[in-house]
Amino acid sequence: MKNTSRKNTAAIVLTLIWITAFICCACGKSDDDSPSSSVIQDSRPKADSISNTDAGASGSSPQKGAPVTQSAGETGTDALGLRFLCADDGENGCSDSNGYYYLNYDDIKLSDGSYGSHLMYMDYASCREIFLCSTPGCNHDSPDCTAVLPSREFPPFSTKLFLFQDHLYALCCQADAVVSLSAQSASGEDSSFMSGNDTIDHRAGVLYRMNPDGTGREKVYEFASGLTIEGTLAIDHNGLYVITKKLSSEKTETGSYTSASEESLMYLNLSSFEAQTLCSLDFGDNISWKVTGCAGGAILLRGTDYGRKLTTEEYNDNGQFKVYFQNSHEVFALLDPSTGSLREFYRISNARLLSTAVMNDTLYISIEGGDDIIGVNPTTGEQWTVASLPQTYIWDTLEDVLCCSSWNAGQDYTFYFVNVKTGEAFHSGLVNKSLGWRLEFKAETGRDVLVIYDYEAAPSALNDGGYEITREIYGLISREDLFAGKDNYREIQMSGKGY
Repeated sequence: MKNTSRKNTAAIVLTLIWITAFICCACGKSDDDSPSSSVIQDSRPKADSISNTDAGASGSSPQKGAPVTQSAGETGTDALGLRFLCADDGENGCSDSNGYYYLNYDDIKLSDGSYGSHLMYMDYASCREIFLCSTPGCNHDSPDCTAVLPSREFPPFSTKLFLFQDHLYALCCQADAVVSLSAQSASGEDSSFMSGNDTIDHRAGVLYRMNPDGTGREKVYEFASGLTIEGTLAIDHNGLYVITKKLSSEKTETGSYTSASEESLMYLNLSSFEAQTLCSLDFGDNISWKVTGCAGGAILLRGTDYGRKLTTEEYNDNGQFKVYFQNSHEVFALLDPSTGSLREFYRISNARLLSTAVMNDTLYISIEGGDDIIGVNPTTGEQWTVASLPQTYIWDTLEDVLCCSSWNAGQDYTFYFVNVKTGEAFHSGLVNKSLGWRLEFKAETGRDVLVIYDYEAAPSALNDGGYEITREIYGLISREDLFAGKDNYREIQMSGKGY
C-alpha cells in the first residue's frame, strides 16, 4: 500500500526546493508534433484477446511492430529533433497518442520465488487498463510473462520507459545510493543495489527493447561496469543522450556519503547501438550541472553556484547548508552537444525560493513572494513577463500551459493554468475527490489529459495524519473541462493499483 500524508507531502516539497531548487518536468506526455512521430492504427488486437484478470469493456493492446508516437516531457527541438525526454524524478511511465505505459512499484513474489513488477498499459479508446500480456489465461506471476519485469533486472524506481520509433524501451539505471551495513530489500531478496562495508555495487546500466505489446524483449546495450546512468534523458531522431558518472563512497565523522565524479554526456545510437562520450560535464567552475531541458538545438543545463566548491560535510550539514544555498545563485546554460561548449544565459539569486519549467524552447521562472512569471529565451537571453498573478509556483506543464499553484502548499491545492502564448490564467477548482489534494497529470493525448483524480484510501494505521492509498483512480478529461473546473472525467477501468 502507498502511505502518504498531506502535511508530510508539503514539507517534503519545500525541503526538495531548498536542496535542489526543484524543477517541474512532465515526463511521459506525448509529442504528436514531432517530425518522426507516427500513430498506432486501429488494426491492433482487441482486449478480448488479452489475458487479464479484470474482464470488462473491450480495449486495445499495442500491436507488435506497430509504429508509435514518441513520448516527451517537453518539446524543445531542432533540425535533428533534439528534445528532452524525462527527468530523474522516480517517474516510470511514457505515452503515445493511444495509451499510457507504466511500471508499477509493487515488488510481487513470482511463481518461481523471485520478485518482479508489472508492466501496465492504459488504452485511451476503451478507457481500460491491462497487463501488457497477450497470453490467454496468464496469471502474470511468472518471469516468462511479457507483463512481468524481474526486479533484479528492472528496479522499479530507477527504470525509465520511453517510446522510440517502433519500439518500447526500458533503461535500467542504478540508484544513487550507498549504505553502511549489508541489507535486504523489502521483498526479502538480497539487494543488488546495497552492499556492505560502505561500498557501492557498480552494476552496469542496461537498455532493453521490446515491441509495443511487450513481446520480443531483448537486451540491446549494456553500459560499462562502474558507470552509473542518470534517469534524465534527451533524445533526437537517431539516438539517446544520457549522463554517466562514477560513484564512490566517502566516510566522514558524521557518516558515509555517496559522491559522484567524472560526469559525462554520452550519446547512444539506437540503430547501431554504438555509444560515444560527447563531453565532460566538469567545466572547472565548481558547479554540478544537471540536464533540465532542451532548447534551440542545445541541451539546457542547470546548476547552483556557491562561489566555491563545498565539502561533503558542508553539503550534509543541514543547518549550515541552508545558509550556503541562500547565498548562492542558480545558473542556466546551453550545452552544444556537437562541440561540448557551454554558454551561460541566465542566473538568479537563491535568496528566495524559485520554481522553473522548460517548454517550447523557453525557460519559465518565478520567485516566491513575487507575482510575475518570467520567460527567458535561452538563445538570445531575452526576458519578458509571461503573466502576473499571486499563484506563481510552477508545479507542472501541459502543452503551451503552465500549471501553477499557491506557494503555500498546505492551503490551496487547486491549479491556476497559464497560457504562455496569451498570458491568460484560468483557475480550476478541481482537486482529488477523496482527499482534496492536487490532481496528478500523467500524460496528454490530443485534447485530453490523463489525470489521477481520486484514490481508494483509508486513514493510516500509524495515526500520523496520513493515508493508506490502495488504488489510484485515473481518468481522461478534456483540456477545456480541466481548465474550466468541470469534473467530466472518463474513468479508466483499472486492473492494477495505478502505482
